[in-house]
Amino acid sequence: TIEHTKGLDTFVDSIPSIANEFPDTHFVIAGRSTSYERDLEQQISQSDYSSRIHLFKNLPHQKALALMRLSTVFTLPSRRESFGIVLLEAGVNRVPIVCTEICGALEVLARNSCQIVPSEDPAALAAAVLELLQNPEQRDCMVKTMAACIKSKLEWNQTYLAYNTVAKNLLAEQ
Repeated sequence: TIEHTKGLDTFVDSIPSIANEFPDTHFVIAGRSTSYERDLEQQISQSDYSSRIHLFKNLPHQKALALMRLSTVFTLPSRRESFGIVLLEAGVNRVPIVCTEICGALEVLARNSCQIVPSEDPAALAAAVLELLQNPEQRDCMVKTMAACIKSKLEWNQTYLAYNTVAKNLLAEQ
């Protein structure tokens, strides 16, 4: 969703540092339309890199995932994020992730499965993205770690077994 809580303005603010180091890089923002998108579009239009920032609104989910698969790095610079299923989607699609410490999914993911930065810190976001763009081996290691984490902790079979254990323990306590 294109909303202020997703930290998209922070992402746009991080772009000059990245764009200066990687002059052929393009930046993609995708999500459902909200009233906030007007503010974001204005911020993008004022950027010196506006021709390299692409805003896709209301894409069907499969097209959004296809776009994600084309990415070198995925960022989720949220100010508030209860879980962030999109992190799992990036992980499943083998796209390395930079996210803020706010993302609830970090409670179940391995810390080295993604780059973690403070919320509302464009310099830290840019530094983390640059580190991944400059280090393909690190990107590969991160996506392998994320894939293993998803497989071991978040596949439906594992989730079922965990819930089943919790339910049995609760019943045993009664």
